[in-house]
Amino acid sequence: MKQYKIQALFLALALLGGALIHHAAGLAAETRMQAAAMQEQIQAFNQKAIAVNQEPYRPVTKKQSADVQQRLLLKVQQYGLSLHGVKNVRNDAYGVTYELDISGTWEGTAHLLEDFHVQDALIGMTSLSMGVEHHAVHTVLRYKIYTKD
Repeated sequence: MKQYKIQALFLALALLGGALIHHAAGLAAETRMQAAAMQEQIQAFNQKAIAVNQEPYRPVTKKQSADVQQRLLLKVQQYGLSLHGVKNVRNDAYGVTYELDISGTWEGTAHLLEDFHVQDALIGMTSLSMGVEHHAVHTVLRYKIYTKD
């Protein structure tokens, strides 16, 4: 009788061990599936990053945005326009918004607006107002230099 109890105990332990091994194998398979899903998400993100970086215009680093702003102000001078003021209107997670107050000839203003870019920096004009003051075109332009930090 004692021998049957020992055999039954071994059988119960073997069944319990088998169940634990089966459960561990299931957890391992689930972990492998999660790792594969994470790898797919990383690959999808990398493909999107490559696509964004191949676009002709893209966000710049916050450090580079100061250089972009300086180059835009040089264009004001390049086209013979008078700079009355420039102010930082807003900083947010996506970039810096500026307001540029200039005046000058229609030709100079039109050329500036046509050439309002710096290399591959993504710049969006958010508002533009123009009028004539003292025989010159007065322009107030709001624009955003998009950043990626």
